[in-house]
Amino acid sequence: MKYVGNPVVVDAWAIKSKRQVNVSGLLELVIDKDGVDEVFRPELGMTSRFSPEPGDYLVQQADGYLYLNPKDVFERKYSKQVSIGGGKEPIPQAPQAQQSTTAGKGN
Repeated sequence: MKYVGNPVVVDAWAIKSKRQVNVSGLLELVIDKDGVDEVFRPELGMTSRFSPEPGDYLVQQADGYLYLNPKDVFERKYSKQVSIGGGKEPIPQAPQAQQSTTAGKGN
């Protein structure tokens, strides 16, 4: 059986640089937050399986959950929203429609 994930809209910021603060592994990441450099200090659990590098992303879901994504994973999963007519409300891009295998069979 095939499954399709729910589309999700996130905020994300590219990591510009990182610095290890102490020997325990605590990092400071500089992110480009809408044209302004901002320092983000991830909790150790956020970097226990993945050490972010410049070009990777800090991602925030609508419920506030924060996580780090490698650049290739992020760019494979997400694309920028598109606004229509210069409006303020962005419109998510729709996924490509899949052809139905039951078309024309009376379903």
